[in-house]
Amino acid sequence: FPKAAVDTQLRLAYPVPLDIVFDVGPFKRASHLCKLLRILARQSNRWSRLTLKWIYIPKIFSVLRHVKGRLSRLESLKFDVGFDAEEAWPSDFADVFTIAPRLRHVDATILTDILASDLSLPQHQLTRVRLSSSSRSVLELLPLIAPTLTEATLQVYEPNDADEILPTLPPVVELPQLQRMSLDNDWGLGCLVVPSLTSLKLDGNIENVHTILHRSNCQLKLLDLDCVPTSDALSSLVSQRPTLSHLRVGLIYDLAGLAPLLDAQNTSDNPPKFVSMEIQPWGAQIFEPFCSAAEACWNLPQDIRCLRSVCFPKKMCPPSIWERFEKMRLEGL
Repeated sequence: FPKAAVDTQLRLAYPVPLDIVFDVGPFKRASHLCKLLRILARQSNRWSRLTLKWIYIPKIFSVLRHVKGRLSRLESLKFDVGFDAEEAWPSDFADVFTIAPRLRHVDATILTDILASDLSLPQHQLTRVRLSSSSRSVLELLPLIAPTLTEATLQVYEPNDADEILPTLPPVVELPQLQRMSLDNDWGLGCLVVPSLTSLKLDGNIENVHTILHRSNCQLKLLDLDCVPTSDALSSLVSQRPTLSHLRVGLIYDLAGLAPLLDAQNTSDNPPKFVSMEIQPWGAQIFEPFCSAAEACWNLPQDIRCLRSVCFPKKMCPPSIWERFEKMRLEGL
């Protein structure tokens, strides 16, 4: 769009809050983007959400520097920092977003070793973060935002250099308000204390899950495992979580992976009361024990029945098992 047209539209839309998405990709015209950004920067006091993709052009930093102290409405910040950003990152850009009284959500993908000290954020007020970065960067930033954090999604990249040593984890990082957490591996689980945690999604080894849940003494309600758990680990994990009501397990590939769930639901002294169960099986042999587990939950007296839904890929389900699920569906499942 012509600059004049953009400026006119912004004035006509005043004082509506602005959702700014700026793609600074390698195939864009940097000079044109900077001119547009200067126009938008004049309205930075109306920005409510800001997305910056692939920051690496020094001129972009130069324009954004002028919005410091003018982000009174900014609630959400998302940015992707490319591999070339470290050289372009100016030292006086660190505190641009420090003064943003409404900022609560940060989504950052950092493909370089830019650290928390290189990008100051109002850590004391953030409630939701999504971080995709090196273990070094995450390790530095996480303790700073711990007090107010209620939701965290962490994707931790390990060093590419085999000779590079992972940073040493601190003994304890307490996240007192964290309620929902999603991790792409179990890195760092051993040092976390999360007493308010109710939802955990993990794509990785579940061995450290026992440690974090036991240490935190939290009331976990939702457990989502995108991994292939061993039968013993899954049985132990589920049977020791009496507050667990929603369970999803991906990549179940044998009977042993599901049988412990059936045992935990029916023979434990204090079994979890499942409201929903979901599986992603690798073979048709899994459906019979899964159906039996669902029937055991569903056939309880209505006044103590909790199960409301089950989820699985229908195309893999044998017809005889599907008929049993259909019967429960007709009864209200």
